[in-house]
Amino acid sequence: MKNQNKIIGALDIGTSKIIVLIAEISNGTDLNILGMGEASTHGVNKGDIVDMEATSNCVYAAINTVEKSAGTSFEKLYMSLTGGHIRGFYNKGIVGVSSPDNIIVEEDVKRATESARVKELRPDRVYIHHILNGYKLDGKNIEFPLGKEGEQLEASYLHITSDEKKLADQIHILNWMHYTVDDVILSSLASGCTLVTELEKINGSLVIDIGAGITDYVLYLNGKIAKTGVIKVGGNHITSDLGMALRINTQRAEEIKCQYNKLADDENLENRHLWLYGDRSIGDRPVQVNAIDQIIEARLDELFNIIKNELGTSFKPNETVTKITLTGGTSRQAGITNIAKNVFEMDVSLGEIPNWVQKELRHPEYSTVLGILLFALKYQKNDIVSKKKKSRFKILSRLFSSSK
Repeated sequence: MKNQNKIIGALDIGTSKIIVLIAEISNGTDLNILGMGEASTHGVNKGDIVDMEATSNCVYAAINTVEKSAGTSFEKLYMSLTGGHIRGFYNKGIVGVSSPDNIIVEEDVKRATESARVKELRPDRVYIHHILNGYKLDGKNIEFPLGKEGEQLEASYLHITSDEKKLADQIHILNWMHYTVDDVILSSLASGCTLVTELEKINGSLVIDIGAGITDYVLYLNGKIAKTGVIKVGGNHITSDLGMALRINTQRAEEIKCQYNKLADDENLENRHLWLYGDRSIGDRPVQVNAIDQIIEARLDELFNIIKNELGTSFKPNETVTKITLTGGTSRQAGITNIAKNVFEMDVSLGEIPNWVQKELRHPEYSTVLGILLFALKYQKNDIVSKKKKSRFKILSRLFSSSK
């Protein structure tokens, strides 16, 4: 039987920009990006949709652009999800080995994993991911328990949940356009798919994706997802800080932030200044670049310290974590790696999009949407991020039907 090609779409609804990619999967392993569409976002605040109509129009514009550029429509659609409503928790399933000779059989593994996966949620919460985080046999970590000898088997899962209404709002937008969402992927996991190799996950890696309204992060330890979170701080907060400190409007604050980035490589930065309003009119005055630098650094320092505190004892510089990667549009901010380095006390680098991606997409703001495609390609049938598909489809079907 010949492998049929699939046309899939990836949608990332950000606070400032909506990005859609369309790609072809051939032979089950090859991914070819056919087109991209993007539109400025309206109606989204810190990852949450606050104006359905405005956001719908933006999503429609981006999808319309990508399908026209590719000359085809997608058959399956995968969508990222982020926001302050995302929650994660661990759950363990512990069972006694059933066979008289204490050899673990498939039924033992099944009972342990099902026990770890089963936990009732509040009516307003839904599961997004069930992430297998390993097994223990008689209290000791074990990679593959099947066939091993022991008395007690433990399975551990990291569960990611979402507010049902906020997830439904995103799904409804696509539903109204007669598209079906095949799966939902947490934004931080999507970025990790793009930027971190399997070896780097084993050695310990932290990926921080800084967008306009929020920041997502994911921590990999021993090849597994140990922690992920969402911080309601992003590039827009830097702009707001500049606006308040300098008493200028948001548009001018954003312009000054961009001008600062262009000047940042100047060796004589201490002696440079920017004009407050930029038109040299009455009342306009020069502002020392150092003052702007201090405002930006204070906000980013705060952000990285929040993440470091959330990671707690899981994070040990150059021990549990050997690599920290920054991505997202705000990772373009001048001096950001040095600020992160001072907080985390280890080297920090900007994420590099793989070379197989066409040049125009090799920018940090595309790491999430590219990761959605890779997630769809690699992990649909992979138990690293396993899901009970039947229950997932029930959840998605309920959300679809409630919008009709």
